Amino acid sequence: ANPLYGRYNIKKSISENVDLPNSLLSRFDLLFLLLDRPDFEKDIALSKHVLHVHRFLENPKQASAPLPPAVVKKYIAAARCINPVVPKDLTTYIVEAYVAMRQRDAKAPTSGNYKGTNQAVMTARQLLSILRLSQALCRLRL
Repeated sequence: ANPLYGRYNIKKSISENVDLPNSLLSRFDLLFLLLDRPDFEKDIALSKHVLHVHRFLENPKQASAPLPPAVVKKYIAAARCINPVVPKDLTTYIVEAYVAMRQRDAKAPTSGNYKGTNQAVMTARQLLSILRLSQALCRLRL
């Protein structure tokens, strides 16, 4: 989503910048913030790339070849066969950390909660998100 008024305000939260409710944003496991900051070297490289594509109607030659699609498909198929589980000792730690974060939110009604409301910052949805990301990382590392 693009920021309100065309510019991202770093003094505001993501939900305030894109004018989307937290209830919608919380449904995403990951949010990526891409800021377009002026950088001399990167701006030169980008402008050269754009002009090359515009002039020759093709991407410039790459320094390294991308992985063949067949290799990527095999890797994904192998990753799907892995069903990672959280070990018992780690389960105990995760439960304790989750409860501690929730309790910290409850004790600090204005600092931990969203804008001084009764809504906790750490939710069950975020806990599930952490577990899904952990499983994905395990599959990625095969």
